Amino acid sequence: MKLAQKFTATYLQGEYGVSAYDILQTPGMKVRDLRMINYTAGDDIRQVEAMKAAAGLLHFFTSLSMPFEVGGSLQDAFAQLTELIKSGDEAVGALGEVVDANYKFTDE
Repeated sequence: MKLAQKFTATYLQGEYGVSAYDILQTPGMKVRDLRMINYTAGDDIRQVEAMKAAAGLLHFFTSLSMPFEVGGSLQDAFAQLTELIKSGDEAVGALGEVVDANYKFTDE
């Protein structure tokens, strides 16, 4: 398992109270299951809440001074995470995949 997935699960546990173990071991868990945003709200509200949630996740990695991959950027990661969180239909692991694609980890 990649470090990006573990770091992402750790952040989600601290921020949303869902066990990192459950996040990493439950293959069918969707982003929507984390209740990161109000999925019953209108499209504009979901967009703003998703942006706030994505910014929180990226702030975590920025505070760790994680370097970016060649070709990775904060803007790309923000846009991708916002879309994943807003839709809520992807598996939770997709959040870690976006982080892994944009940040450089030592396990690569």
